[in-house]
Amino acid sequence: MLEKQSCLERIQNLIHQKIPDYDKQRTNANTLLAEVWIQMDSMQMITFVVELETEFRLELPDELVGNMTASHLTIGDLADLIKNSQEQV
Repeated sequence: MLEKQSCLERIQNLIHQKIPDYDKQRTNANTLLAEVWIQMDSMQMITFVVELETEFRLELPDELVGNMTASHLTIGDLADLIKNSQEQV
């Protein structure tokens, strides 16, 4: 079973691969996904989503991905969503 902390670290690593100059100290469970999202160009966003889905073997809901800039979800919420989806498999 996937632990939340492990999931969180993997998400953070993917973020830093996409935007290497993004302050790693600012990326924690409470970081809003919208804050990260606005740092990426459209191609980075697409590859980030694809890599998340590939890494965790899941499909993120289109409404989540399409509305990321207006989302109040945090990186921790995303880790919970991924962890919960893995438990249901």
